[in-house]
Amino acid sequence: MVTQRLRPLRARLSAVARHDNLILAILAVGICVAVGLAIVGFREVIDVVQSVFYGRGGEDLATISGALPRWQAIAALTFGGLLLGLFYRYCMRGRDPLGPAQVIEASALQVGRLPLISGIAATVGSAASIGVGASVGREGPAVLLGGTLSSWLSQRVGFGRAATRTLLSCGSAPAVATPLK
Repeated sequence: MVTQRLRPLRARLSAVARHDNLILAILAVGICVAVGLAIVGFREVIDVVQSVFYGRGGEDLATISGALPRWQAIAALTFGGLLLGLFYRYCMRGRDPLGPAQVIEASALQVGRLPLISGIAATVGSAASIGVGASVGREGPAVLLGGTLSSWLSQRVGFGRAATRTLLSCGSAPAVATPLK
């Protein structure tokens, strides 16, 4: 259903712009805005997970856990790790792990395609891992989210490989540029 709505979008843009590069530029700006908002949502998920496991979020996790009794901080880490292990075991079963390397590979191999469900699941798992206290970075999952969303949109609009690779890069750029503190 979404695909049926997006393909006419390209036709409408073609009627107005009449030039594929202009259409690509318009979609690139839209993707940058959408990915920037998705990254803000990614940060909010991290804060929510921290609030659930540590009682408050939005701050440095070392400060938050340092204010808790030691047993409570250890219990939050242990229980969070157990839940994440179950998430990866049952929700990511049989799927290749995704990260920034796959975004680079999709662009370098001139494919430009990333699986939507796997990309979003990996990003949610990473946000939960960061919120629980795993020592993983925020930028990698953000790049994956941006690349996944832009790849999905460019496939639905019906662009070829070259334009899809361009939009893949456009989706990864705001992920790097958005402050993740």
